[in-house]
This record gives sequence, C-alpha cells and structure tokens, in this order.
Amino acid sequence: MCGRYQLLYGPLTTDPPLSPALRSSISARASGEVFPSDPILVFYQVDGRLQAVCGRWGFRMKERRVINARLETLQERPLFRPYAHHRCVLPCNCYYEWKNGDSGKQRMRIAHPQTDRLYLAAIYNEQMEVCVLTMAAQGHLASIHDRMPIVLDERGMRAYLSGEQGVRTLNARLVARPADPAL
Repeated sequence: MCGRYQLLYGPLTTDPPLSPALRSSISARASGEVFPSDPILVFYQVDGRLQAVCGRWGFRMKERRVINARLETLQERPLFRPYAHHRCVLPCNCYYEWKNGDSGKQRMRIAHPQTDRLYLAAIYNEQMEVCVLTMAAQGHLASIHDRMPIVLDERGMRAYLSGEQGVRTLNARLVARPADPAL
C-alpha cells in the first residue's frame, strides 16, 4: 500500500461518538486525503464497546515513520510484536496506489463499488501511533502493486476488533479506477 487514503467523514448511526475536537481535526482536510504522520480517526474496542480517538499514522522509528506492517510477519518483527493484539481500524472511503505505465505513474483510486465506508485493519502502540496491516495483493490489483491493506466491511471490522481469526475481507471485491487528477 502506497501510503494515502481518503476519509470524507459522514457519521453512521453505528459509529461511536466523536468529540468536537476530533471531528474538527478530521474535517479540516477538504479533500479528505490522509498522508502518513497526519492525525487520523481511529476506532478500537474497549470492553466490547467501539471507541473513537485521534491517532497518528505511522509508528515512529528513528527519523521516519513506518506506516504499514505485513500481516504474515507481524509476530516476527520486534517493532510490531508487542502490539500485534492492539487491534484498531481506520475508517476510509478508499485508498490510493500508483500504477506504472508507459506515460509515467498514474494515481489509482481503489474502493468498493457498492459502499462508501471501508475499514483498514491496523494495530496501535501506546502513543496511539497506527500501522496499517497489509497482505499480498489479490486479483487485478496485483498488477498495480504487490501489497494491499486488509480492507473490512462493518461486520468484518467488528469481528477483527473482537479478536476473531480468519475475518472475511473485502479485498477481492475492490475496484481500481484512475483518480481525479484534481485531488
């Protein structure tokens, strides 16, 4: 996953309440485009209840941020191992990837064709720094990039946050289209 996603936040009835400061923080970006190290909306679960907090995208590691973690090696990496069970999700509308082509790189918007709300599976540390979990790209998306975030619907998000294993993803149903160059 290349490191950008979009959240044009519109609350759902099932969303946890957001403080005015958090709502203001995530609404400040007119395009909704989120970059590494930006303040982000994070959902996680406490005592079976969904909570919303402001986090920061990327674990700080020396002078850089690590924004993604491979699901298949999560338990092997010293940076991630202590937080492998600190599950959270990032609500979003889509994520972006750049496809190499004859005329250079083309920005692709990757989304689900039937829903506006997706959730990126992630982990967090004590400072509420967040790393998105990735897996090998599936289907036609493998021609764009070899990795992709683990994308969940609301049912999958709740199952993931509850600690279930083998949660169903939306990854196989995502569609890539050229992104609006104005964004």
